[in-house]
Amino acid sequence: MVNDFNLSQEFTKLKENANTLTEKNNEDATKGRIIRATRKKNITVLTRAFGRGIDFAVHEKEVKELGGLHVIQTFISEEESEAVQIEGRSGRQGTRGSSEILIEEDELKKIELEPTQTQGTPEEIEKIINSKRNMISERTYTEQIQEAEKCKTNHQVGKEILSNIRSGNNEEVRSAVSNLNKIEVIPASSGQTIKTVIGIDATASMERALKQVISNTNTCLERAYFVLKEKGITNGFEIQMVIYRNYNSEASKLIQCSPFSNNANDLISFLQTIEVDGGWKNEAIENLYNHVLNYETDVAQLIVIGDAAGNTNDEISLKRKNRG
Repeated sequence: MVNDFNLSQEFTKLKENANTLTEKNNEDATKGRIIRATRKKNITVLTRAFGRGIDFAVHEKEVKELGGLHVIQTFISEEESEAVQIEGRSGRQGTRGSSEILIEEDELKKIELEPTQTQGTPEEIEKIINSKRNMISERTYTEQIQEAEKCKTNHQVGKEILSNIRSGNNEEVRSAVSNLNKIEVIPASSGQTIKTVIGIDATASMERALKQVISNTNTCLERAYFVLKEKGITNGFEIQMVIYRNYNSEASKLIQCSPFSNNANDLISFLQTIEVDGGWKNEAIENLYNHVLNYETDVAQLIVIGDAAGNTNDEISLKRKNRG
């Protein structure tokens, strides 16, 4: 986000007295920009990582006389402690300083607030925000504890399954795995359909692995559909296979997808037509996400199979530009 703003027309107007500070800056650049940030008429745009533990010490007398360092936070902190730390970057070591929060209305949704709920004096608004933040924090903590207990239980079940495998207790293994794989059957009359997208990287780095991935996926689909058919589940779910490649492939090959289907043979037939193409270090997984979020509806889950990380924002800009 900071790098995007750095390239914007709005920032260009300020360039003479402004700079950016991100985790990508080397140590010398970081130190220099921290010092520069405290000087008169300077504007520094930085990431939230610098809202904690960084001492923006003001040494210029004129800056101190004008009121010291002023901090503007442009997002809502999910935790009150982070907001306090960011505010504390000004007024260091007994010197004067000030801070404010300047946000878009949509930011309030992060802590489940609407603009109409944040009316009043700054003190009253701060109290409302902190109250909501703390409530969400407590709820999140409770949910995390519950999830941890589930993980603990599942871990114990996993240990017992491994023990039974080593001992040759096949019936106990089958029973335990069957219990783990119990699913909620969706009545056909409900009209509800659970949609799953399986995304597969089909670039050159996957050349050796792709055939095995497709073979394993075919096997999984066949077995899964066999089990579902045995249980009388023939509707209520659909799967789509999506192949994604990088920007040095033809436009038509960046995204290839099958129709949503509850027929294993349809999906397997689609996979058998896929071949590797292109490849450009980090992969264009953003195109897969874009497809799921903007071109499909009501997708319940996305499974990604690949061998590389996604493109960074800078890589996306560069690679798309090179495509023309």
